[in-house]
Amino acid sequence: MKAVTPQEIREMDARASAEFGVAEAVLMENAGRAVAETVRKEISAQNGYSRVIVLCGKGNNGGDGLVAARHLCDASLDVKVLCCFKEEDSAKRVREQLGKIKKASVDFLPASLEKYLEKDCIVVDALLGIGVSGEVKSPHADWINAINRCGHFVVSVDVPSGLDALNGLPCGTSVKADRTVTMGLPKIGLLYEKASAYTGKIIIADIGYPDEIYDISQSRIEVLAPFEAKTFIPQRFNPSDKRSYGHVFIVSGSSLYTGAGIMSARASMRAGAGLVTLGVPESLLSVYQSRLIEEMPFPLKEKGRGILGFKALPQVLNWMQKADAAVIGPGLSVDSETMALVRDIIKYSAGKIVLDADAITAVSENADILNFSGAETVLTPHAGEMARLCACTKEEVEENRWELALEIAEKRNTTVVLKGARTVIAGKNGNLFVNITGNPGMATGGSGDALAGIIGALIAQGLGSFNASVFGVFLHGVAGDIAASKKGEISLIASDIIYSIPDAYRMLSSL
Repeated sequence: MKAVTPQEIREMDARASAEFGVAEAVLMENAGRAVAETVRKEISAQNGYSRVIVLCGKGNNGGDGLVAARHLCDASLDVKVLCCFKEEDSAKRVREQLGKIKKASVDFLPASLEKYLEKDCIVVDALLGIGVSGEVKSPHADWINAINRCGHFVVSVDVPSGLDALNGLPCGTSVKADRTVTMGLPKIGLLYEKASAYTGKIIIADIGYPDEIYDISQSRIEVLAPFEAKTFIPQRFNPSDKRSYGHVFIVSGSSLYTGAGIMSARASMRAGAGLVTLGVPESLLSVYQSRLIEEMPFPLKEKGRGILGFKALPQVLNWMQKADAAVIGPGLSVDSETMALVRDIIKYSAGKIVLDADAITAVSENADILNFSGAETVLTPHAGEMARLCACTKEEVEENRWELALEIAEKRNTTVVLKGARTVIAGKNGNLFVNITGNPGMATGGSGDALAGIIGALIAQGLGSFNASVFGVFLHGVAGDIAASKKGEISLIASDIIYSIPDAYRMLSSL
């Protein structure tokens, strides 16, 4: 789905009412219900919270919060509503919602917000919405800072209060939410990597916009929503055999990094590939044989010391002709002959290749080979590797992630998966997706190797390189979220992500 500007979402509200008769009150009711549902799920997940503090501003964002408070009261939760305004100053819709609240305790401009936040609770932030501009002033700034100091779980309504919905920057100060329930369509400002420190996990709520008005955005920035992701899941059918679901060939291996290729291969299998062959330096074959079960290791000729060189080229090209997709790079090493081997593989191959890790370093030394190759490629750089591809600094990449990803994709006729807290997937035709699944626990060694294997498996199962990248990143993030729910973010390791891929598929299939 498209990401929108604040102005575009206002136009959607107006069109919903004027052209389709969807009243503003109905949209508000649906928005508040979605927030309440998110809070109830978190209470269930965290096993025991029953106290909710809802902080409301005087605009429509506050109205959404009041609707949420009413629904939470109906669910027999202990709800306290604190309003950052005098009752007579509130907007019409807010006054209407105040009149509907019967069970919740409501306090206007309380003398001390902190005393209400002393005990354990979930905080609903409905202070400021998408209309915020300039620096947030008191009392809103004071309330935002109090929310951030209290340390409780925070659910923000539409956008974290104080965050610019267009550029993703705090307006002096901003709530740091754990969940942001954004209404209808994601706001562009929520998708920037720097904004992830304020938004937490983004939940896109369907609040009843007619389908006919979803095409209002002129933005080329898109997000894959869970209900859309379901349609990308590869299907099983009868009759079929292992070759029906694709063969992935992975070029990996050096004496220092044997785990990288194993994780990539295992992730490919869990993502549904029927066959996975792992090409490794011949002197390391016994190391891999002792650790692989379903995946098949194959010895490649080496220059010595467990490092691949030119002698492996005919073998690699032969395997790539047999396979449906290749993954090159996990744990390869940056030996000069290995780097030259990678470039020759790209030069002489006509297959579908995911280039990861050290293979990206090889490409960065001569990126022109991508333009003259017959291969269909996907690059999966992190910010440092992207900086080498763009001949710029890592800091410049972080400041211009979307623009640089698109520039390389279009210039080098490739798909770019620029990894990070908001992984960006850029296509050679100008498509740009920003991923909103995943969590900080996934910043761990081997996570990128798993992602490369997942994308390779999806390509092998018939998804095009761009769609496989978009869905692969999404699936990887969902698996990481499931793993974090079981292990916690601090203890999360890449293998946990791989083992959670089946749960991710099941969850998406059930939507």
